[in-house]
Amino acid sequence: MVDRKKRVEHIPTELVDAVQARVAQGKAYKEAVAELMAINAQLLVIERRARKQREAERKGRAGR
Repeated sequence: MVDRKKRVEHIPTELVDAVQARVAQGKAYKEAVAELMAINAQLLVIERRARKQREAERKGRAGR
């Protein structure tokens, strides 16, 4: 897909296996990147919660 437009190309029979392998590699890469993005999002949530908890503990100590 280029510029959000799908393109259809004729693939010669002798190249079908090679093209399918590249497509599979591209899909695997895309899935791995998506998984990393999900992990990073989870880490961001965990860090925010920890930061809020540390701030709350500091405020609790300062109020004593």
